[in-house]
Amino acid sequence: MPRTNLYLLSFQGRTTPRSFLQDLFQHPTFHPGAETPTRNSRTGSHRSGDNRVSKPDSREIVLTAARPIRWIIRPTHYDTDILLEGAPSTSNASSVNSNDPRTTPYYLLLILAPGYTIPFDLLTNRTLIRTHFTLTVGIPSSLLSNYHDKNTQLLSGTGIGQVPPLTGSLRQKEKTRDGGGDTRNLELSEELQGWSQRYMEASGGSGSGGHGGAVSMLNLLAFEATKDARDTYAKYGRAFAERVGSARGGLAKLVGKVVADDQHNPSGSRNEKQGPSSDTDIEESRRGKSSKKNHWHEIALAHYPSLAHFLDMIASEDYQEANKRYRLGSLEDTCILMCDELDEGILHALSGKDLVNGVGEGGKGAREGGAKI
Repeated sequence: MPRTNLYLLSFQGRTTPRSFLQDLFQHPTFHPGAETPTRNSRTGSHRSGDNRVSKPDSREIVLTAARPIRWIIRPTHYDTDILLEGAPSTSNASSVNSNDPRTTPYYLLLILAPGYTIPFDLLTNRTLIRTHFTLTVGIPSSLLSNYHDKNTQLLSGTGIGQVPPLTGSLRQKEKTRDGGGDTRNLELSEELQGWSQRYMEASGGSGSGGHGGAVSMLNLLAFEATKDARDTYAKYGRAFAERVGSARGGLAKLVGKVVADDQHNPSGSRNEKQGPSSDTDIEESRRGKSSKKNHWHEIALAHYPSLAHFLDMIASEDYQEANKRYRLGSLEDTCILMCDELDEGILHALSGKDLVNGVGEGGKGAREGGAKI
């Protein structure tokens, strides 16, 4: 199973997602074979007789680059010190409420293609990065095959990403003013409902039938230590894929198992703020600060045509039946981070490559509503 690296990054000073991605793409050791004969990352073979390196475009490097918006569910047991520490003075969600404790301190979610990792000297550069959290994840090859083509359709609402109408569950909740749910249980709360309305209004309400653009939900999952927890959660996954999620355009587009990696923290989490000053600090920075090895078991990146479609799902009786029957009792801890994926044209421009069809930053074909950086 191919291994990918997932990063949540909080920046220091004037560092922005744009400037960091430029530094990353231009880093001399980021591209495989940067100073050696060109190497095929899939086969491991080298191109003989040619020391020139063909710089890959962003499709070959980045699976997902997204701007974190807010926590839908916050972790309660694991990595809370890393994931929930105080937000920077400039909040990601400042247009809604910069003092909201549900605001994430992270500015960029990055999931790199197999074979790529952020160079250590860049990841631990304290003038650029304030805090980072990483996981090494094994993702099935079947999900990675043609991933960018499928994701482009999902984000643009074409092909497999055709946007279904809302089922009416959200509107019914609004009419009855039934917002007493607990967001920690993935129920529709009054707070989430009110915040979402303000967010969609601030986003301009474009795309997906006037409900705002597509959103991605990053799920971290830690299962209960019971023999049937994973099997029970798998039943939830099937219900999501076959009925309750797919009816609202929901799709778990990336799913993978957190794996140990000698070059990363066995639990996957790292928190670097001070910068390494000794061999011990360097090793601590490399391996991170974590309370328990391998406590996150799986990740899932779920797509929804809009935030309204996500709310329509969790407001529905059919979803809550599956949620309470299969999901809640299976998880020891979980968190869900709402993200807005970056426009692919921007990534191509930053990687030094133009899109094959000529789409560049903000050019023809750029996704409406994609996160700007």
